[in-house]
Amino acid sequence: MGIIDEIKNRYSSGSLLIKLIFVNVGIFLVVKLTMFVLMLAGIDARVVTDMVELPSAWSAVLMRPWTLVTYMFMHDPNGFTHLFFNMFSLWMFGGLIERTLGHRRYLAYYLICGIGAGLCQEVWQTGQYFVEGLHEFDMVNTGTSLIPMSDFLNLWTTIGASGACY
Repeated sequence: MGIIDEIKNRYSSGSLLIKLIFVNVGIFLVVKLTMFVLMLAGIDARVVTDMVELPSAWSAVLMRPWTLVTYMFMHDPNGFTHLFFNMFSLWMFGGLIERTLGHRRYLAYYLICGIGAGLCQEVWQTGQYFVEGLHEFDMVNTGTSLIPMSDFLNLWTTIGASGACY
């Protein structure tokens, strides 16, 4: 049995928890590969990641509501630690929760926690925007350049399964 067959077997016979881990790792690998191919083609990878990361602006979330789900399956493409610790926590705590709730209720719990965490993050970022007085500025000095506030806010994206895992 080859490695691909082994992966298929583990996925098909695994619990929902195992499937969630496989999906997260699989999407991470696809994103890494896509970013590599885009880099070779001279295309900015943000074209793809902007469509699946949770943006900071409510208007952007309303234009791309699917990001409330897709952000949970994105992880920092610059390293493996973000993915590792999210999947480790999912593995550590998810099995007990899945056995307690059952498969369907566990999936609902996972998605509701992830979407809820995304909405909480949006509320927090909105509060930070006003509390820190950022709404009073049109430009932001990043230390290396002066950029419009809208471009700066586009850097405030949210990724990862932490909200669904912890």
